[in-house]
Amino acid sequence: MLRIELYSNDGGIPKQKLNDFEQIAIIDSKKIKKKFELLLKEQIEIPKGGFFIVYTILGRVDENENYISEIPYDENYVNGTKKKFLKLILPDYPLVEDPQGVLTFFRYPFSENNNWERIKKPMIYSKNKDYPFFNIGFGYSIIQYN
Repeated sequence: MLRIELYSNDGGIPKQKLNDFEQIAIIDSKKIKKKFELLLKEQIEIPKGGFFIVYTILGRVDENENYISEIPYDENYVNGTKKKFLKLILPDYPLVEDPQGVLTFFRYPFSENNNWERIKKPMIYSKNKDYPFFNIGFGYSIIQYN
């Protein structure tokens, strides 16, 4: 289950939610080959400066497309201290090094800092390696109907 929102473009960085738009979509990863289509349920005026599509993976659904409520993190002990670790919820998107063009940003869901950040390293990484910035390796097309 994904939540789709549109954010304004402020110098190449997402700024604020546009038009209070929000749409929930359910993606069945067993049925997707290379792409999926999402029809917006309302008309959206496209700003001159463009916009960002923001999606949040909310979690899994059952066979009747009902949301499965679960804690989005695991708690484990590290050196005697209980720490929270974000659960990996698929899909796992491909990363592309040295991105060109439109950039990918993210926010940590459990952070007090609500700033948008670039992807600085892959999920599994070497502490001794320097990484370039990454983008998520997919795109989107907008088809306008009049």
